[in-house]
Amino acid sequence: MKPKAVLFDLCDTLFLFEPQRLPSVSVNGQEIRSTTGLVYETFSKYAPISFEAFYKSFVEITQEILRARELDHREVTSFERFQRVLHRLNLGPAQIPTSVLMQIVLTHMNALATALYLPHSHRIVIEEIKDKYSLGIITNFDHAPTVHQLLLREGLKDYFEPVVISAEAGWRKPRREIFQKALDLLGLKAKDTVFVGNDLKIDVVGAYAMGIPTIWFNRHNETPSPHYPLPDYSLSHLEELGKVL
Repeated sequence: MKPKAVLFDLCDTLFLFEPQRLPSVSVNGQEIRSTTGLVYETFSKYAPISFEAFYKSFVEITQEILRARELDHREVTSFERFQRVLHRLNLGPAQIPTSVLMQIVLTHMNALATALYLPHSHRIVIEEIKDKYSLGIITNFDHAPTVHQLLLREGLKDYFEPVVISAEAGWRKPRREIFQKALDLLGLKAKDTVFVGNDLKIDVVGAYAMGIPTIWFNRHNETPSPHYPLPDYSLSHLEELGKVL
């Protein structure tokens, strides 16, 4: 394998997600990790809606979006999601101005960002390969500014180009369009790149369909499904990437 560019998935590949870093909130007598408590603090200043009603609407809309994504792979941005939540609660711009809605979105995304972290070992991998290959990101993420802020926070902003985000592309992996956008921006053919991702169904299937060689970051040692194409390589630890390349 001699790629000119290495493309990464973001969440649970380059960055890892740790739910325990999210704030705790009580829902139906149970403590869960969620952003909704923080979001409700902002929301409740403008609308006399109970937390239970707000949380119910948030969960229902999120589930509806997830089901739709499984069918068409179209992205729904975080802003659109909270618009739908408010609409479900019969609230519009008259009650919740756009500026407040933006504040709600940022509160939600900032809390999520605290739960995403870059392991030191992953940083070392990037430092080792950044001068040998062009590096890029293709990620399913519904709020593009948060992705850029994460890279800036970790000092990686100048390492990755392009950064293709579903919130901007309009499509989510495994759709061809989001992979093609990265190839177009790189000016490379699929065979001259490699994609590293943790999700067999989304990352490996999507890249495989484009003819992009795939590396499955299988850190939980899952058994490959016979329903999906096998990746070209599998890694249990991202530190193994340099040897594969």
